[in-house]
Amino acid sequence: MPYAIPATNPFATSSSRSREILCWGLRNPWRFSFDPSTGDLFIGDVGEHQREEINFLPAASLNAGANFGWSVKEGTLDFAAQPVAEGALLPPAFEYERSLGTSVTGGYIYRGSDPRLQGFYVFGDYSTGRIWAMESPSAGGRAAVIKDTDSHISTFGRDEAGEIYFGDQYLGTVHRIGAASILPPPEIYPPAGIYSQGVGFRISTDTPGGIVRYTTDGTSPGPGSPVFTPGDWQNRYEPFTLRTAVFRADLPTSPVAKAVYGLRPAPVEISGGNGWLSDYTTIQLTCATPGAQLRYTLDGTEPTTGSPLYSPASGIPVQRSLLLKANAFKQGSGWHPGITVEKYFRLEVALPGLLDYWPDIHDPVQIMSETPGAVFHYTLDGSTPTRQSPVWAGPRQIPPGSSIKVLAVKGAMDASTNELKVTHISAQKARFEQMGSGYLMSVSDVVKVNSDFYAMGMYQIWKLQNGTWEIFRTGGYAQSFTAGTAAPGGKLAVADKGTQSVIQFLPPAFAETTRWSTAGAMPRDLAPLSTGGFVIADFSGNRIKSVGATGVTTLAGTGTAGSADGPAAQATFNGPVGVVSDTANRIYVAESWGMKIRVIGQDNVVSTVAGTGVSGWTDGPASTATFEKPVALARDRIGNLYV
Repeated sequence: MPYAIPATNPFATSSSRSREILCWGLRNPWRFSFDPSTGDLFIGDVGEHQREEINFLPAASLNAGANFGWSVKEGTLDFAAQPVAEGALLPPAFEYERSLGTSVTGGYIYRGSDPRLQGFYVFGDYSTGRIWAMESPSAGGRAAVIKDTDSHISTFGRDEAGEIYFGDQYLGTVHRIGAASILPPPEIYPPAGIYSQGVGFRISTDTPGGIVRYTTDGTSPGPGSPVFTPGDWQNRYEPFTLRTAVFRADLPTSPVAKAVYGLRPAPVEISGGNGWLSDYTTIQLTCATPGAQLRYTLDGTEPTTGSPLYSPASGIPVQRSLLLKANAFKQGSGWHPGITVEKYFRLEVALPGLLDYWPDIHDPVQIMSETPGAVFHYTLDGSTPTRQSPVWAGPRQIPPGSSIKVLAVKGAMDASTNELKVTHISAQKARFEQMGSGYLMSVSDVVKVNSDFYAMGMYQIWKLQNGTWEIFRTGGYAQSFTAGTAAPGGKLAVADKGTQSVIQFLPPAFAETTRWSTAGAMPRDLAPLSTGGFVIADFSGNRIKSVGATGVTTLAGTGTAGSADGPAAQATFNGPVGVVSDTANRIYVAESWGMKIRVIGQDNVVSTVAGTGVSGWTDGPASTATFEKPVALARDRIGNLYV
């Protein structure tokens, strides 16, 4: 046959292209064929790393040729190189991802004796052994895997009768494709197994025109079995066996796919919060699976069908610390035991304490616990109490400062211990303390009136009498006794920051004789004036004031925070706390935030006595010494000033 180039080729007259080219844009075409009945062209083209494709060119377009896209496209996806395309791009008739195969092998249109395969283009993949059947693109182009093989399919062939064969390069064998194995079984999801409480499933097929039928009663599916709608999802709450097959009128029924689904009851839920309890309790168990039997153990072993059966009416009494394990069981074929759940219960008697953490010095002491019915064993000699120690029988007198060690018990619950100290005052340290509660109440001032000593507390005034501090006056939460001083006439004068007043008491009955308002000032300290009344330090107002029968008068300070010396009306203070006066009626002020000692002289001028205003503890001349928040002042009988 003489060599010639068809005049109809797309580049027949080109001077820059090979005139023999009919189709281009192919990366690695691996087998192509023509349909003997229609003349249509089919090409299998191996992709780079994204898609494998089947390209199709109908007979009517052969003379025009086609650009199948490479390397502008790989299948229908953009390729990274992105060169300029020449001519319109013809997309593939079919493509598949690399997860289904990595090297397509083109095949043939079946034109053999079996009418059920007529018109299908059969092709495969070298790497996975899958075989597809695809309708002609002119008929819709639907495709489906019809056979999974272990073969390395390197080529397809067709005999004179139109029957199709494929070759296995690895084994060196040739196989004929027959219609009997065309329909693959449907796919079931999820796979067979044991599921908790219930299971949902779906059935799918890639067979064009295939109808999926199924049963859940153990029988094989037939033409009258229920049809599974594509995309549907069905839930079951009882164990079952699923059988399903694909039906199509022109092909034999597919093999039956089977999945056996067993179930276990839902996990048991155990009441009782986090398990830390301070009293006996009754535990409740629940399960979301109807008809499930709940069984449990209290000794740490795994529950079985022989373990105690839970009764909602009585619950599970728990009176000691223990590990509770529970599981659900349901009778019937396909039911399996649930998953064991557990919870540790720690039953501990609530920490013992004092019923009243503010007892008067002579009040009896009572021990309590939030655990009802707790029994208290105690010691007063510092030894550790045991269950053989004396039992606390009720309120009793305990000497101030005594330590009570307590062991609280109830039945088999875990015991708790605590050490309680009875409310007392330490005259040496001048403070109240209640060790049982951890609360420390400061004593702000201790003063001597006549031959008696008085301590100013937060809510109480105490008197030292016969070596013991006793409550002299209780003011309640509205009062806060911040300072006291001996007043003329043998009286006790007290600064009350809570009610913003100065109060005087007269012994021995200690009746309240006068109460002067400080007009909004909250006094932190006070001292008597020889002219009558008292001088007070207004801490928050940054002023020094006098309080007396005629009312409240500002002696010094503008109200603005500062440490400026000068005339009293112009001078400033920064957090005045302590005050003391001398016989010449000079008033000394401890300035906490200003870190200075100031004085209001007889000439009504404010000056600095000591301190630089810089925080520190430097000794030396008053002009260079430093203080760290001075809060109190006192004078001795010869006029020395103490800070």
